[in-house]
Amino acid sequence: MALLYSACHNALDYGVPQMRERVILVGVLKSFKQKFYFPKPTKMHFLISLYLSLFIAFY
Repeated sequence: MALLYSACHNALDYGVPQMRERVILVGVLKSFKQKFYFPKPTKMHFLISLYLSLFIAFY
């Protein structure tokens, strides 16, 4: 038997330069003694427009 954890996270909150919501599913066997926790969101938001403006400025 397994435990199922699910959550909806925005990829932007985890340092990915995409503003998309993702559904994350994690299955863990009940025999595994440690409980699963989703990581806390980071405060760093990377936007592709920032990188494009830097690239274009130095082109």
